[in-house]
Amino acid sequence: MKPFLSITLTTLKMLFRNKQSLFFTWFLPLCLMLIIGYVTRSNDLSIRLGVVYDHADASAQTIVDAMSAVAALEVSTDTNELETAALQNNQRDLVIEIPNTTPNEIKVYENPSNPSQSAIGKMIVQQFFQPPSTVTFTTETISGKPARYIDFLVPGIIAMTIMQLGIFGTAF
Repeated sequence: MKPFLSITLTTLKMLFRNKQSLFFTWFLPLCLMLIIGYVTRSNDLSIRLGVVYDHADASAQTIVDAMSAVAALEVSTDTNELETAALQNNQRDLVIEIPNTTPNEIKVYENPSNPSQSAIGKMIVQQFFQPPSTVTFTTETISGKPARYIDFLVPGIIAMTIMQLGIFGTAF
């Protein structure tokens, strides 16, 4: 155990005495995290939800009013065609269709370009239909404007660069 401890202490001393190693191991990753966090920050969680229902149905209106009271949901109601078009244009994260009769089957339309918003929105919406065993949710994916390739590529390259600099910068 003593040789392992002495090698560890020696390696840590070399790490903290080398200014380049400190810069690439600690300072650069922290700066990049702060910059990327500042650029991509969001003040609050907001899920744009489209609801399609018969406005004469009082129970559906009650559900929509309750959904509108949730701070995380931006609820808009319109026809099925307009709401799915808004979903395809990335103006909605999720669209649900409440049937005219007692809601036994709720259709959920989601856009795969925003999977986290869609999943969170589905979990919130499911809480409004109780008991959950009497209601089934059928999910249909509607492809909208896909995320650009550069939006996917840049964070991965930055993360890989930081990882490699941290590993290989320390070794050199």
